[in-house]
Amino acid sequence: MPLAAQADVEEILGRPLTTEEAQLVNSQLEEASDLVIGELYPCPIPDPTPEAITRVVAAMVAALIQRLTDSPGLPEGANSLGAGPYNVGFSEGATSAGPWLTAKLKTRLRPFRCGNGMASVQLGSEAYA
Repeated sequence: MPLAAQADVEEILGRPLTTEEAQLVNSQLEEASDLVIGELYPCPIPDPTPEAITRVVAAMVAALIQRLTDSPGLPEGANSLGAGPYNVGFSEGATSAGPWLTAKLKTRLRPFRCGNGMASVQLGSEAYA
């Protein structure tokens, strides 16, 4: 279940979604939610979902929609594009077809991490079991 809704994405964009965007937004919200859940693992997501987490998920999808609208035709996974002496470099994830968690978004999720996101695993030899 997504941690944000279409209305949250529209609020960040400041406009209603187009028909094409609305058809894709649910799967994009689920993918963005998966990234947030993975980032916060092993901590459980509080129920009801805090507004800060909802805003992070909605911001990821809004950024994806803006990127797909503003820069159509960029090859997926491109690191740079060039023409003659002119080159443009892209940061990691900037040309991906899915949402991504930036360092700023990870910082916004930090209050919801338990134990700094580390999990303890007891180590021992199988010979002494």
